[in-house]
Amino acid sequence: MDFQRFKYMYWLFLLTGLLLFLSAEISSQELSTKDLAESDWVLPVTGELDLQKLDDYIKESMPEWNIPGMAIAIVKNDTVVFAKGYGVKEYGEEGNVDANTQFSIASITKGFTSTAMAMLNDEGLVDWDDHVQKHLPEFSLDDPYVSKEIRIRDLLCHRSGLETFSGDLLWFGTDYSREEVIRRARYLKPEHGFRFHFGYSNLMFLTAGEIIPKVSDVSFGDFLEMKILHPLKMSNTYFSVKGDNIAMPHYVDPLSGEVQVLPHLDLDNIAPAMGLNSSVMDLTH
Repeated sequence: MDFQRFKYMYWLFLLTGLLLFLSAEISSQELSTKDLAESDWVLPVTGELDLQKLDDYIKESMPEWNIPGMAIAIVKNDTVVFAKGYGVKEYGEEGNVDANTQFSIASITKGFTSTAMAMLNDEGLVDWDDHVQKHLPEFSLDDPYVSKEIRIRDLLCHRSGLETFSGDLLWFGTDYSREEVIRRARYLKPEHGFRFHFGYSNLMFLTAGEIIPKVSDVSFGDFLEMKILHPLKMSNTYFSVKGDNIAMPHYVDPLSGEVQVLPHLDLDNIAPAMGLNSSVMDLTH
Protein backbone atom coordinates (compact mmCIF):
# COMPACT_ATOMS: atom_id res chain seq x y z
CA MET A 1 0.00 0.00 0.00
CA ASP A 2 1.50 3.41 -0.95
CA PHE A 3 2.05 5.92 1.85
CA GLN A 4 -0.50 8.46 0.65
CA ARG A 5 -3.29 5.91 0.56
CA PHE A 6 -2.15 4.60 3.93
CA LYS A 7 -2.56 8.08 5.42
CA TYR A 8 -6.02 8.49 3.95
CA MET A 9 -7.16 5.14 5.32
CA TYR A 10 -5.72 6.01 8.71
CA TRP A 11 -7.59 9.30 9.01
CA LEU A 12 -10.73 7.75 7.58
CA PHE A 13 -10.97 5.21 10.39
CA LEU A 14 -10.24 7.84 13.01
CA LEU A 15 -12.99 10.13 11.72
CA THR A 16 -15.59 7.67 10.44
CA GLY A 17 -17.81 8.19 13.45
CA LEU A 18 -17.90 11.93 12.74
CA LEU A 19 -18.21 11.95 8.94
CA LEU A 20 -20.51 9.05 8.22
CA PHE A 21 -22.61 8.78 11.36
CA LEU A 22 -24.74 11.12 13.45
CA SER A 23 -26.93 10.16 16.35
CA ALA A 24 -28.18 12.96 18.56
CA GLU A 25 -30.46 13.53 21.50
CA ILE A 26 -32.47 16.74 21.18
CA SER A 27 -34.40 18.37 23.97
CA SER A 28 -36.33 21.57 23.34
CA GLN A 29 -35.68 22.62 26.93
CA GLU A 30 -31.93 22.54 26.31
CA LEU A 31 -32.01 24.67 23.14
CA SER A 32 -30.80 28.21 23.74
CA THR A 33 -32.00 31.28 21.84
CA LYS A 34 -28.65 31.32 20.03
CA ASP A 35 -29.09 27.67 19.03
CA LEU A 36 -32.53 28.44 17.62
CA ALA A 37 -31.32 31.43 15.68
CA GLU A 38 -28.50 29.48 14.03
CA SER A 39 -30.57 26.41 13.10
CA ASP A 40 -33.07 27.15 10.36
CA TRP A 41 -34.52 23.64 10.67
CA VAL A 42 -35.57 24.41 14.24
CA LEU A 43 -38.86 26.30 14.43
CA PRO A 44 -38.65 29.50 16.50
CA VAL A 45 -40.55 29.84 19.80
CA THR A 46 -41.44 26.15 20.12
CA GLY A 47 -37.97 24.72 19.63
CA GLU A 48 -39.47 21.87 17.61
CA LEU A 49 -37.54 20.39 14.71
CA ASP A 50 -38.73 21.01 11.17
CA LEU A 51 -37.82 17.52 9.98
CA GLN A 52 -38.53 18.30 6.35
CA LYS A 53 -36.04 21.19 6.39
CA LEU A 54 -33.51 18.99 8.13
CA ASP A 55 -34.06 16.27 5.53
CA ASP A 56 -33.58 18.78 2.70
CA TYR A 57 -30.47 20.20 4.33
CA ILE A 58 -28.84 16.78 4.59
CA LYS A 59 -29.58 15.97 0.96
CA GLU A 60 -28.14 19.30 -0.18
CA SER A 61 -25.03 19.00 1.98
CA MET A 62 -23.95 15.47 1.06
CA PRO A 63 -22.62 16.35 -2.43
CA GLU A 64 -20.75 19.34 -0.99
CA TRP A 65 -18.92 17.04 1.42
CA ASN A 66 -18.53 14.15 -1.05
CA ILE A 67 -20.42 11.81 1.27
CA PRO A 68 -21.64 8.68 -0.59
CA GLY A 69 -23.94 7.57 2.21
CA MET A 70 -24.89 8.36 5.78
CA ALA A 71 -27.59 7.77 8.36
CA ILE A 72 -29.08 9.88 11.09
CA ALA A 73 -31.34 9.20 14.05
CA ILE A 74 -32.77 11.73 16.48
CA VAL A 75 -34.01 10.78 19.93
CA LYS A 76 -36.20 13.14 21.93
CA ASN A 77 -37.52 12.29 25.37
CA ASP A 78 -36.68 8.59 24.88
CA THR A 79 -38.57 8.48 21.57
CA VAL A 80 -37.05 8.12 18.12
CA VAL A 81 -38.51 11.07 16.22
CA PHE A 82 -36.42 10.71 13.07
CA ALA A 83 -34.39 7.87 11.56
CA LYS A 84 -33.33 7.72 7.95
CA GLY A 85 -30.55 6.65 5.61
CA TYR A 86 -29.21 8.69 2.71
CA GLY A 87 -27.18 7.83 -0.35
CA VAL A 88 -25.55 4.51 -1.10
CA LYS A 89 -23.51 2.01 0.88
CA GLU A 90 -20.79 1.88 -1.76
CA TYR A 91 -19.92 4.62 -4.22
CA GLY A 92 -20.75 3.67 -7.80
CA GLU A 93 -22.89 0.72 -6.77
CA GLU A 94 -26.55 0.15 -6.08
CA GLY A 95 -27.74 -0.45 -2.54
CA ASN A 96 -29.19 2.41 -0.54
CA VAL A 97 -28.33 3.27 3.05
CA ASP A 98 -31.20 2.90 5.51
CA ALA A 99 -31.52 3.40 9.26
CA ASN A 100 -30.33 -0.19 9.85
CA THR A 101 -27.20 0.03 7.71
CA GLN A 102 -24.07 -0.70 9.70
CA PHE A 103 -21.20 1.77 9.73
CA SER A 104 -17.90 1.52 11.48
CA ILE A 105 -18.56 3.73 14.50
CA ALA A 106 -14.83 3.97 15.22
CA SER A 107 -14.06 5.86 18.43
CA ILE A 108 -17.68 5.84 19.58
CA THR A 109 -16.59 2.37 20.73
CA LYS A 110 -14.69 4.10 23.53
CA GLY A 111 -17.99 5.01 25.16
CA PHE A 112 -18.89 1.33 25.38
CA THR A 113 -15.49 0.47 26.87
CA SER A 114 -15.81 3.24 29.47
CA THR A 115 -19.32 2.07 30.35
CA ALA A 116 -18.09 -1.50 30.78
CA MET A 117 -15.35 -0.28 33.11
CA ALA A 118 -17.90 1.74 35.11
CA MET A 119 -20.00 -1.43 35.52
CA LEU A 120 -16.98 -3.28 36.87
CA ASN A 121 -16.30 -0.39 39.23
CA ASP A 122 -19.90 -0.59 40.51
CA GLU A 123 -19.47 -4.32 41.03
CA GLY A 124 -16.31 -3.76 43.05
CA LEU A 125 -14.10 -5.67 40.60
CA VAL A 126 -12.02 -2.61 39.76
CA ASP A 127 -11.54 0.85 41.18
CA TRP A 128 -10.91 3.92 39.04
CA ASP A 129 -7.71 4.46 41.02
CA ASP A 130 -6.38 0.91 40.65
CA HIS A 131 -2.85 0.83 39.30
CA VAL A 132 -2.89 -0.58 35.78
CA GLN A 133 -0.13 -3.01 36.75
CA LYS A 134 -2.39 -4.49 39.42
CA HIS A 135 -4.40 -6.09 36.62
CA LEU A 136 -1.81 -6.08 33.83
CA PRO A 137 1.56 -6.66 35.54
CA GLU A 138 3.30 -6.74 32.16
CA PHE A 139 2.12 -3.24 31.23
CA SER A 140 4.92 -0.73 30.91
CA LEU A 141 5.60 2.68 29.38
CA ASP A 142 8.88 4.43 28.69
CA ASP A 143 9.12 5.99 32.15
CA PRO A 144 9.36 3.48 35.05
CA TYR A 145 7.59 5.89 37.42
CA VAL A 146 4.65 6.37 35.03
CA SER A 147 4.48 2.61 34.44
CA LYS A 148 4.11 2.03 38.17
CA GLU A 149 1.86 4.98 38.98
CA ILE A 150 -0.60 5.14 36.04
CA ARG A 151 -4.18 4.31 37.08
CA ILE A 152 -7.28 3.12 35.22
CA ARG A 153 -8.74 6.65 35.23
CA ASP A 154 -5.55 7.93 33.56
CA LEU A 155 -6.06 5.50 30.67
CA LEU A 156 -9.57 6.80 30.04
CA CYS A 157 -8.67 10.49 30.50
CA HIS A 158 -5.92 10.49 27.84
CA ARG A 159 -3.26 11.83 30.22
CA SER A 160 -0.50 9.24 30.00
CA GLY A 161 1.95 11.78 28.57
CA LEU A 162 1.86 10.30 25.07
CA GLU A 163 1.21 12.59 22.13
CA THR A 164 -2.17 12.37 20.40
CA PHE A 165 -2.33 9.23 18.21
CA SER A 166 1.13 8.13 19.38
CA GLY A 167 1.67 4.46 18.60
CA ASP A 168 -1.25 4.10 16.20
CA LEU A 169 1.04 2.60 13.57
CA LEU A 170 1.54 -0.34 15.94
CA TRP A 171 -2.01 -1.56 15.26
CA PHE A 172 -3.04 0.06 11.99
CA GLY A 173 -2.71 -2.48 9.19
CA THR A 174 -0.45 -4.80 11.22
CA ASP A 175 -0.91 -8.38 12.39
CA TYR A 176 0.17 -7.60 15.95
CA SER A 177 -2.14 -8.98 18.61
CA ARG A 178 -3.65 -6.73 21.28
CA GLU A 179 -1.07 -8.06 23.74
CA GLU A 180 1.79 -7.28 21.37
CA VAL A 181 0.53 -3.77 20.65
CA ILE A 182 0.39 -3.06 24.39
CA ARG A 183 3.84 -4.61 24.93
CA ARG A 184 5.40 -2.36 22.30
CA ALA A 185 3.90 0.77 23.88
CA ARG A 186 6.89 0.80 26.26
CA TYR A 187 9.08 2.00 23.40
CA LEU A 188 7.01 5.12 22.70
CA LYS A 189 8.59 8.35 23.90
CA PRO A 190 6.24 10.63 25.85
CA GLU A 191 5.63 14.11 24.52
CA HIS A 192 4.26 15.60 27.72
CA GLY A 193 4.54 15.21 31.47
CA PHE A 194 2.41 12.55 33.12
CA ARG A 195 -1.07 13.99 33.84
CA PHE A 196 0.04 17.39 32.54
CA HIS A 197 -1.44 17.34 29.06
CA PHE A 198 -4.26 15.75 27.05
CA GLY A 199 -3.00 13.31 24.43
CA TYR A 200 -5.70 11.29 22.68
CA SER A 201 -4.61 7.66 22.88
CA ASN A 202 -6.16 4.62 21.25
CA LEU A 203 -3.48 2.48 22.90
CA MET A 204 -4.50 3.48 26.40
CA PHE A 205 -8.14 2.60 25.67
CA LEU A 206 -6.95 -0.72 24.28
CA THR A 207 -5.11 -1.25 27.57
CA ALA A 208 -8.25 -0.43 29.55
CA GLY A 209 -10.22 -2.89 27.46
CA GLU A 210 -7.71 -5.63 28.17
CA ILE A 211 -8.23 -5.20 31.91
CA ILE A 212 -11.86 -6.29 31.50
CA PRO A 213 -11.19 -10.01 30.79
CA LYS A 214 -8.62 -10.07 33.60
CA VAL A 215 -11.22 -9.21 36.23
CA SER A 216 -14.40 -10.65 34.68
CA ASP A 217 -13.08 -13.97 33.33
CA VAL A 218 -14.82 -13.38 29.98
CA SER A 219 -13.45 -11.80 26.83
CA PHE A 220 -13.87 -8.10 26.18
CA GLY A 221 -16.31 -8.78 23.34
CA ASP A 222 -18.37 -11.25 25.37
CA PHE A 223 -18.56 -8.84 28.30
CA LEU A 224 -19.98 -6.08 26.10
CA GLU A 225 -22.43 -8.50 24.54
CA MET A 226 -23.69 -9.81 27.88
CA LYS A 227 -23.73 -6.54 29.83
CA ILE A 228 -24.58 -3.89 27.23
CA LEU A 229 -25.55 -5.06 23.74
CA HIS A 230 -27.92 -7.90 24.68
CA PRO A 231 -29.73 -6.06 27.50
CA LEU A 232 -30.26 -3.06 25.20
CA LYS A 233 -31.39 -5.34 22.33
CA MET A 234 -28.61 -4.02 20.11
CA SER A 235 -28.74 -7.00 17.78
CA ASN A 236 -27.18 -5.15 14.85
CA THR A 237 -23.92 -4.17 16.57
CA TYR A 238 -20.81 -6.30 16.08
CA PHE A 239 -17.04 -6.36 16.33
CA SER A 240 -16.93 -7.80 12.81
CA VAL A 241 -18.48 -7.16 9.41
CA LYS A 242 -21.71 -9.18 9.29
CA GLY A 243 -24.48 -9.30 6.72
CA ASP A 244 -24.80 -7.31 3.53
CA ASN A 245 -26.36 -4.13 4.92
CA ILE A 246 -23.06 -2.47 5.76
CA ALA A 247 -21.49 0.67 4.36
CA MET A 248 -18.04 0.59 2.83
CA PRO A 249 -15.32 3.03 3.91
CA HIS A 250 -14.50 5.81 1.44
CA TYR A 251 -12.06 8.66 0.98
CA VAL A 252 -11.67 11.52 -1.47
CA ASP A 253 -8.49 11.42 -3.56
CA PRO A 254 -6.95 14.89 -3.16
CA LEU A 255 -5.41 14.78 -6.62
CA SER A 256 -8.40 13.70 -8.67
CA GLY A 257 -11.11 14.82 -6.29
CA GLU A 258 -12.83 11.48 -6.87
CA VAL A 259 -14.47 9.39 -4.17
CA GLN A 260 -12.63 6.09 -3.71
CA VAL A 261 -13.81 2.92 -1.99
CA LEU A 262 -11.61 1.32 0.67
CA PRO A 263 -11.67 -2.21 2.07
CA HIS A 264 -12.76 -2.88 5.62
CA LEU A 265 -9.86 -3.26 8.01
CA ASP A 266 -9.56 -5.94 10.66
CA LEU A 267 -9.63 -3.84 13.84
CA ASP A 268 -9.54 -6.70 16.33
CA ASN A 269 -6.16 -5.60 17.69
CA ILE A 270 -7.59 -2.21 18.66
CA ALA A 271 -11.21 -3.28 19.27
CA PRO A 272 -11.74 -1.62 22.70
CA ALA A 273 -10.82 1.74 21.17
CA MET A 274 -12.58 1.65 17.81
CA GLY A 275 -13.74 -1.80 16.77
CA LEU A 276 -17.54 -1.67 16.73
CA ASN A 277 -19.87 -1.57 13.74
CA SER A 278 -23.44 -0.43 14.34
CA SER A 279 -26.47 1.28 12.87
CA VAL A 280 -28.21 4.46 13.98
CA MET A 281 -31.31 2.47 14.94
CA ASP A 282 -29.27 0.22 17.21
CA LEU A 283 -27.62 3.24 18.79
CA THR A 284 -30.98 4.78 19.62
CA HIS A 285 -31.49 1.93 22.08
